[in-house]
Amino acid sequence: MFTDRVLVALVHLRSQLPHAALAELYGVGRSTVTEAIGEIRPLLADRGFAVPGQSGLRLRTLADMSHRSARSPPPHRRRAGRTLWSGVDRPGRMHAQTAMRTEGIAERFRLHPDVRAEVDEGYRGLANELPEQVSAPPKKPKEDAPLGDQYEYKQWRPLQRFLGRREHYPATHRAIAGLVSDRAAQRPTRRKPSTELVPVTPMTC
Repeated sequence: MFTDRVLVALVHLRSQLPHAALAELYGVGRSTVTEAIGEIRPLLADRGFAVPGQSGLRLRTLADMSHRSARSPPPHRRRAGRTLWSGVDRPGRMHAQTAMRTEGIAERFRLHPDVRAEVDEGYRGLANELPEQVSAPPKKPKEDAPLGDQYEYKQWRPLQRFLGRREHYPATHRAIAGLVSDRAAQRPTRRKPSTELVPVTPMTC
């Protein structure tokens, strides 16, 4: 059944269990597990990212995201950012600032001055460059600061240490990021949801 194939793929994405182990757990052949993951992973990767408060809307490109009207909450009401888009994956190590310029993120902000964003510490330089549009978290967050998407990403083992084939990583990353955005979009909020941008530092493998 298609539902079973989705479930096997989700378990693999979450736990990074080997195909042989999943085959034993579900009582099927290893090739069946491999086929299921190979079928479902790209489907999840191509779904795009959910937008809080706008059911059915999915963002798939940086251009899609930058066309969304975004606003930042007052400083005393800031909350954890929510993933709206995750960029391309590149081989080797790349500094966050270099990745930001390579993907044209700064230029997108200049083209859309009404867009506001909350970024992680890796993009503090972007916040310094565009202080009216971009804000970075304090260097030492408060103990009661809400857990955001960065915490959620750490719960997925492939993003802790990827053990699969290199060519499968981009789809794996996008699939997980899209699933995290689904969960983040459902988190309750005390005010009308905003579409805040949270650039995610790509993992290298």
